Amino acid sequence: AKQGAVEMPSFHVWGLEDQLVEPWRSQILSQTFKDPIIATHPADHFSQGRHHWPITQLADWLLKAGLAAEPAVAAADSAEVSPWARIMKGSGVAHVSLEDVKEAVEVAGRGDETKKLRQMLDRALSLLPWNSKVAQPFAAYWIFVLVASEHAFQGYHDDLLKELVDAGGWKTTLHLHQIIEEMNEDSQEAKSLKESIIQFLAKQIHEDHKVVQDWRAREDHQGMSPALSQCARFAPRFGGAVRRFALRVAAEVHQL
Repeated sequence: AKQGAVEMPSFHVWGLEDQLVEPWRSQILSQTFKDPIIATHPADHFSQGRHHWPITQLADWLLKAGLAAEPAVAAADSAEVSPWARIMKGSGVAHVSLEDVKEAVEVAGRGDETKKLRQMLDRALSLLPWNSKVAQPFAAYWIFVLVASEHAFQGYHDDLLKELVDAGGWKTTLHLHQIIEEMNEDSQEAKSLKESIIQFLAKQIHEDHKVVQDWRAREDHQGMSPALSQCARFAPRFGGAVRRFALRVAAEVHQL
């Protein structure tokens, strides 16, 4: 280590295809620490990178460095906690699997249990502001996809997407579309939801475009900027890994 290196345990992870934080920058940062532990993976920052995070290696390092304690072995519980309880109780859903969500939605959707499905949807929306797309909200997006695909919510996709945007911003529409693809949901309901996302974004971009046109046609701007939605500010960031998605939105805008 160089003279003056930071003498504290450090663990550094970066993707070799990272375009947000270039690998050389992460490498230079690691060199400022004494005896850094370095783990690289072949992917990018988030989109594919999260599939390569060295969780086991990191957990082992935390234990060896004395920064974490061995988890206590809980006494066996005679009553197994249901997927519904794991989703609806506690402060988060990071421990909830896709299979848990599928089972809970299936149970909640039996008969005319719209109330329970709505409760699950509200739970998902409440978790989205925590973070945009790291482990915690994955279950929130799964819940949204599966509940929105239920018969009781068919025909209400626009209303649900408005709630999604209110909860987590316009970026959640892109994340939702990506997660549907990652779930490999080939049902007609999932395909319909994906199309609804494209159309929902396209309609808002089209409306923002009309606002700009009307604003330009006026002569009395008085130094005021056009009143655009946050979607208009988010849309120009489309690109890179989501370029195909952006092209589909653009094609939909062109048809309006």
